[in-house]
Formats: sequence, C-alpha cells, structure tokens
Amino acid sequence: MSQARKINTTTTTFVLETCNGKPMANVQEFYPGLDTLGKHYLVSSVLNPSIFRQYTTCNAMNPDIYDSLVDALNAGSGKDFNYKVLQEKMDPSYRIRLCVKTYGTKSGVSSALQRDENF
Repeated sequence: MSQARKINTTTTTFVLETCNGKPMANVQEFYPGLDTLGKHYLVSSVLNPSIFRQYTTCNAMNPDIYDSLVDALNAGSGKDFNYKVLQEKMDPSYRIRLCVKTYGTKSGVSSALQRDENF
C-alpha cells in the first residue's frame, strides 16, 4: 500500500501498487466513456455465495481527476478542463485506487485494511 486517505470514520481510500512498479494489463486510473460511469462489479465467495461485495468504478475518486473537474466547474466551462490528466490516467498503470467502507466487523478484507493489519 502506498497511500491511505481517511474519508470519514468508516471509509478510506487506499492506493495499492505492484511490487515491481510495472503496469498491469487492464488496470487504469481512468476509464473513459459513459459505459464505465457508475459501473460496478459484484464479487461473491466461492465457498459461501451469500457473502458478496460490490465494487464500483469511480473516476472522480482520483484526486488529480477530481481537482481538474472542480477547476472546470468553478470556471463555468469545460474548456478549462485539463484533458491531459485523463490521457495520462488511461495508460496501463501499476497503481489501483480503492475506496473501502468497513461495516464494523472484526473479520474481512475491508476491516483489515481499515486497521492496517498485514499491509
């Protein structure tokens, strides 16, 4: 883990990086197009299918992209939007940003990340 930023008492944004610093296929910091806007993935346990977690793609959780969006909105025009930031973030990346909410359980990945155990 290279970064952790507390959003509130139950939610933290984590940045994970590859051990070798090399980009991974299909990992980007920005996903273009409306087909990825609010796109989510439901991952369930093979051993217990009633246990599942939802993951959502959210481009604006990246601080660089968020800042560019806010600047453009404050200027009142999309003309001021820094599109270069998006181009850079579409390249394969060695980093992935996760916004993780914990539900107060003692076990599970989200709780372990929040406690910073083994990371």
